[in-house]
Amino acid sequence: MDDWQLLRDYATRNSEEAFRALVDRYAGLVYHAALRQAGNPHTAEEVTQAVFIALAQKADRLPRGTVLSGWLFRATRFAFNNLAREQIRRQRREQEAVMMENILRPDETASVWEQIVPHLNDALDRLPRKDREAVLIRFFQDKSHRELARTLGVSEDAAKVRVSRALEKLRLIFARQGYAMPSAVLLATISAHGAQSAPAGLTASVASVAVAKGTVGTTSTLTIAKGVLKIMAWTKAKTAIVSGVVVLLAAGTPIVLVTAHRAHTQPRPDRNPPKITTLKVSPSTTTLGGGFTVSYMVSDSGGSHLNGVELWRAHVNGTGNDGTWTQIGATVSLSGDGPVSGAFPEDIPEEPGNYWYGIHVTDHAGNIIYEDQAGFRPIRVTVIR
Repeated sequence: MDDWQLLRDYATRNSEEAFRALVDRYAGLVYHAALRQAGNPHTAEEVTQAVFIALAQKADRLPRGTVLSGWLFRATRFAFNNLAREQIRRQRREQEAVMMENILRPDETASVWEQIVPHLNDALDRLPRKDREAVLIRFFQDKSHRELARTLGVSEDAAKVRVSRALEKLRLIFARQGYAMPSAVLLATISAHGAQSAPAGLTASVASVAVAKGTVGTTSTLTIAKGVLKIMAWTKAKTAIVSGVVVLLAAGTPIVLVTAHRAHTQPRPDRNPPKITTLKVSPSTTTLGGGFTVSYMVSDSGGSHLNGVELWRAHVNGTGNDGTWTQIGATVSLSGDGPVSGAFPEDIPEEPGNYWYGIHVTDHAGNIIYEDQAGFRPIRVTVIR
């Protein structure tokens, strides 16, 4: 049975077997997401318990099409808003200190994992939702590209491209935090250490408490679960709040409704990424040795001004490594708010085939946008002999 069927079975028939199947399926993902952030097995177990209580309470209201790995990951993140933040920060600092003393290990992936794991949840949370879900399913649930494609409702090729782009975004996030590494190293590291099972006995205890919806759990665990649902509900609801004045006409009489203002009116730093308004290639088909040009138009409205634009390419070569993205050429420096139009020097691939092209645009506040986030598909170029 798929996730939706199991949720329906639990929500409509209160089937403990169905809920236990979900816990078996996802406890490892939730527990290790919690453990990465808390660095403490006891805290991770409590958070895992709270998250599945939240799922049990929400089971009959989750909309069809919800990707459960993404929902559970976000619920795990929100759970920590109900824990002692100072305690978590202290535990993280202690964990990082130990890891920094032991980063030189024979296994390169183990060394890299130890460096990035304290920051992994934050980095995953900064990914766009679809990219985060792709990474969670592919690496932290150890699913194949075919299984990922089935879950997301896309083609297998599209799933491969999405995973590759998401990994590259993750690599750039780590690089900006001072953890630079080649794409292949990050891929090998997450492949080797991402999917882990929950501790023995945890799934049974989680399932038994969660199906009771917290009535037999500890007070603190139930409090965390309630907090998770409140925060997730508020996060969803606040996107629908628009400040301003709406004029409605009822029976010819204008009715003015003043919407709620944000609770926090203090100025915030620039969190608005740049914008991409034009992205095209000419020509889209060329012979081997012939070049083609990618042109763009970008702008920035967040106040920190444009910083740079990069050209990225992936070779769709049918070898199983399709969609491995690399930067082509140097970053083009930009300034001002724009709009700014430009074009990259001609790119001339060394072998025939199909290629994906995309761009990354940054501002001086560190915000970044990719063409897919701006509503553009990666550009496909065909090179023939």
